Amino acid sequence: MNLLLRGAWASVMATSSMTMAMFKMHQGLDSEEQSPLPPALLTDDIQRKIGLAPNAAAEIKEELTMFSHYGYGALGGMTYSALTQKSEMHPLLKGSLFGLGVWGVSYFGLIPGLNLNPSGTKMTPSRNAMMLLAHLAWGASLGFAENELKKRGKTLLDGKSNPHKLQ
Repeated sequence: MNLLLRGAWASVMATSSMTMAMFKMHQGLDSEEQSPLPPALLTDDIQRKIGLAPNAAAEIKEELTMFSHYGYGALGGMTYSALTQKSEMHPLLKGSLFGLGVWGVSYFGLIPGLNLNPSGTKMTPSRNAMMLLAHLAWGASLGFAENELKKRGKTLLDGKSNPHKLQ
């Protein structure tokens, strides 16, 4: 499988894990902190900045949010595959560190640098912790999934391949 496609597919799997983790952690926040999750806030902010009428986008808000969330994740997964292909580090550790890096660069660099919301500097400690842990889940899942796809190679769906340990 192509290196970049492998990263994108692995990230689609990992983004699902991350999203479920965010949903669960969001439920545990105090009621005053249960505003929409950051991917929805980012999508709303981008829509406003590009001049997309709120009423026009209301019908497809969830779809736009999920598309942008998974799309950003896929770009992250492709970057992960390209940057880490020669690393000897354990995939779960490598992925976890990458996930933490993506969280830091995104919420304390890219998002505030583009004047978007929610910046990590404006979120409460609880919401920052939620997003840090969600990115940790994403990174670990990404590392695991990308490694599995790499090991299986062309035998991905043949039913014969049974890689039994992380390498």
